[in-house]
Amino acid sequence: MKGHNRMTHTDTGATAYRLTVEPRHARALADHGTGWAIMWDDHDEQPVIVPPRHGDDGTLLEICHYESMFTLSGHCPTLDVAHACDECMPGGRPDFEVIANHMSDILGDHYPGRAETAAHMPLTLPYTRALAAHGIRRRFQGTRHGDAFHQRYVSPHDRHLELRIPIDPTPADMPAPRLTIEWIYL
Repeated sequence: MKGHNRMTHTDTGATAYRLTVEPRHARALADHGTGWAIMWDDHDEQPVIVPPRHGDDGTLLEICHYESMFTLSGHCPTLDVAHACDECMPGGRPDFEVIANHMSDILGDHYPGRAETAAHMPLTLPYTRALAAHGIRRRFQGTRHGDAFHQRYVSPHDRHLELRIPIDPTPADMPAPRLTIEWIYL
């Protein structure tokens, strides 16, 4: 069902759409549990609940993994750890409205870079697949920083790694630049 976007009015009086995640979407992610993520699907103009690997090629924009949905407020001492913040989980119970609002903020922050993320995620696919064979999984979709695309991964022992792939444009008649990868334990 389409139409999960709220309409807002700008100062010029023009109508614009604000992409949103509804509490029922957050609840659906909670029902799916570990190993699932909520992502934005431009084709259907709504969030979808899928395993994170569905975003590896950039066709879907990642919003939040199940593993981090209860620590979204930013007031938590550490994010993405097996504890929940009081704002997202008052009294130990999920507040899906608060969680959905945080997810909507994340979506709003990341959506303007959607085209760039979609264009560069395919660069990471060979590495993501090779690392998955060793139990290292992609943690979030990457971002461009200057002339490199940064992609984060996590090992089975919760060691955090960052892969940096150079994306310098190369004229067609020149050999491709040598690929260098920096591993950074975060």
